[in-house]
Amino acid sequence: MTWNRNRGYVGNSMSVRAADAYDDGALPLSKVTAAWLREHEIGCTRAELLDLIAEGVVGTGEWHHTGGFFAKTSFHRPEELREQVAALTTEQIAAARTAAKARRATGKASTVHRDCVVKWIEWSGTTSRPKAKDRQAEHATVTVRGETATITLADGTTFQKRLHTNGFWFQSDKDRRAAEREKAVLRKTMYRMFAEKAKGHRFERHVPRGDWERITHREMRDRLEFMKGLDDAIRFLPRIDRHPEFGIGDGAFYRLVPISAKAAA
Repeated sequence: MTWNRNRGYVGNSMSVRAADAYDDGALPLSKVTAAWLREHEIGCTRAELLDLIAEGVVGTGEWHHTGGFFAKTSFHRPEELREQVAALTTEQIAAARTAAKARRATGKASTVHRDCVVKWIEWSGTTSRPKAKDRQAEHATVTVRGETATITLADGTTFQKRLHTNGFWFQSDKDRRAAEREKAVLRKTMYRMFAEKAKGHRFERHVPRGDWERITHREMRDRLEFMKGLDDAIRFLPRIDRHPEFGIGDGAFYRLVPISAKAAA
């Protein structure tokens, strides 16, 4: 069951529904304490509960908006937790804890990316009128641990982003150089394939309500790369002479004409 029919906000801290949930005895996980678990006779420790929830063994469908930017926060009701935990065997709880421990161990390993170009979205304004601004920085260090990236800018400013946050992207100098090398190989392949197809031929271009006009091999090659990109151009070139005319996505038609033949008027 999913609960979310918010009627409004209480200041800048939570929705009215979230406040009602608090009054009704529900709590977000951050507020659940060992004493609260004992009080409501929930048969596990707080550490065990955290692992059970992390592994999806215990859960809730109830959430409400909290915080200044309408974050979705799960709320847990004591009677639901008590019932779910009571249905578990000791072996099931132990298995969930083992899986959670293994997941944490994997997440502790971090990878450092140096001299990065970083792009992200910076939010400002109010909850009712948020403003987004595209930001970019160079020479940053990005440390990735699990699904979280810690970004340290050249001036020492540090902040965190989830790897899949909309608008967040980074590329290290090492990755950038590798991408450039890969692109150079693709371009060399594309140029070679183009030269083989163009040998002994000329290219002509026809625009709507216009005549056929000759264009140079270099112009045709550059147009093809620009419109299709290197990967698509490489896949497209083997088919370039299978039809009398072809398009590359710029609204014009092209044809490959043997130099010994005269193009039709």
